[in-house]
Amino acid sequence: MKKSSNTFSHVLYILHRDALLDLDLFVRRAKQPDLEYIKLYLTADLDDKDKVEDAVYSAITDPESKN
Repeated sequence: MKKSSNTFSHVLYILHRDALLDLDLFVRRAKQPDLEYIKLYLTADLDDKDKVEDAVYSAITDPESKN
């Protein structure tokens, strides 16, 4: 999520190396239905998972963050 206080002008995509073995790779902005998957599989073991999940939720639901 790009924030106004963020000095980086790029985005970082993190994926497992086995994902590169597929012929097609699609990247899209996360949507509301993705939130449960994010909580179950991507942030479940993080120390600051609540903070990350709040940031993801804000990015998905806040129209201002979709720039």
